[in-house]
Amino acid sequence: MESPVTGDQQAHLDESKARRARRAVFVDIEGVLQPESAIAGAHGLGTQSPLSVVSQIMQKCPQAFRYEPVLGALLSLHNDVVVVCSSLWRAFLSEDDLHEVFVGTEGRYAGSVGYPYQRRDFAIGRWLDSHPNIKDSATLSSHPVLHSRAWMKHIRCSPDAGLGDTAIQRELANWLRDTARDDTAHTHQPDTGVVPGISQPVPEAVNPRRNLS
Repeated sequence: MESPVTGDQQAHLDESKARRARRAVFVDIEGVLQPESAIAGAHGLGTQSPLSVVSQIMQKCPQAFRYEPVLGALLSLHNDVVVVCSSLWRAFLSEDDLHEVFVGTEGRYAGSVGYPYQRRDFAIGRWLDSHPNIKDSATLSSHPVLHSRAWMKHIRCSPDAGLGDTAIQRELANWLRDTARDDTAHTHQPDTGVVPGISQPVPEAVNPRRNLS
């Protein structure tokens, strides 16, 4: 029987994965993998339960993480892409918990951006500073990006629809297609300015996460 992977070993595996990647997608949880209202009533989950924190959230809040399989499906043909969590949830979920959230990305999850009490744009910038191998990157968020690399693609989701919106799915799919074989893709550069937001799409599709019953 194989021994479970320790936290240090998982961190090493995540970092190795990130170092081999060519592209990165920075993903928020609220308003992207789930509607912003999905975890209403989830406060006060105890730590004495035999279930993981993520399993507890999913049992109490059936809509939690419901669009995560959509992300996995969109990335399925792109082996040079890693997923990096940029959500504020990184401040209270462990890396083990975050791996459970991103289980549907089939090994493309490479950890969080770190700096859990810093702004997303700062943390993303620091992550890119330490990963110059990344040629192109995109953010998935329901919030505007205040300061980031001018070449970074910002895909702004509707807080109520997230990745359940087929327009957002198409936008991510198009970015993945357009940057897949582009030898002139942008290389890592210092911060250069503000990335404008995009208009919010109209909620359309619903793609529920796995059945918990």
